[in-house]
Amino acid sequence: MSAPIPLSPGSTLAQTRPVSPSSNPRSSPGTAVKEPHAGSSKQFVRTPSPVDEPALRHSTFYIEDELIILRVENTLFRIHRYFLERDSAYFKDFFQRELVMGAGKTDRSAIILPDVSKREFECLLYFLYHGYVFPQYDSILDLVLLLSTASQLSFPAARMHAIAALDAASPPLDPVERVFLAEKYGIPAWLRPAYVELCSRAHALEDAEAEVLGLQTTARLARAREAVLEEKVAEWKKAVERMENGQGVSKEDMQVREAKLVERVVDEIFAPDR
Repeated sequence: MSAPIPLSPGSTLAQTRPVSPSSNPRSSPGTAVKEPHAGSSKQFVRTPSPVDEPALRHSTFYIEDELIILRVENTLFRIHRYFLERDSAYFKDFFQRELVMGAGKTDRSAIILPDVSKREFECLLYFLYHGYVFPQYDSILDLVLLLSTASQLSFPAARMHAIAALDAASPPLDPVERVFLAEKYGIPAWLRPAYVELCSRAHALEDAEAEVLGLQTTARLARAREAVLEEKVAEWKKAVERMENGQGVSKEDMQVREAKLVERVVDEIFAPDR
């Protein structure tokens, strides 16, 4: 039950009282009933609602509150079918076309959900039932699991939430992690900034990082880092020449030039993938 709205003595709502049939027995449906107290111009019109007239179900807000039982690994989940159909094209299609009679009604007839872990499904359900109001997760890993399940089972709102939360994570995701997740779950906006960061840092890829990224991406990053180094050397030589000719070269100017050349090299080497 909702808490009563606090009203000040002078508010309109505080002055208004609902009119019951017993307080005005002569009133009839559809007639205007004026407030009994002086100084009020408010009127209430009663809308006829004969019980014998047929009622139509609202197209949106007549919710079929059916519960469905799903099995994920060795755990049974009994949840509202409505949320699954509303938010997922995957489940909407499944329930309309592939659900056999009686499936998901009992523990013995639970619908098996393959290729999803118990923890992944828990993260998804947490979002469906609580995430719009309390979008908090225990760890970055939980957000990655949400991204995985939402992508696999076609929950676009949950997927967008996971991407936004990972973008805002503090500390931020490592660039290698961002490249891996972007390629696996189709997030192209993450790739260019991550490539730029990997080509700008002082140390080369570690063996473990190369294993995560794969042969092709590792080879391209190595080629990009080599090209960046060559162009930086060329820029340094030009800066030395300008200083020898009495022209000033600021540290900020050099940093801007280097940042732009890294972005240009990344675009040249990785552009075919974007």
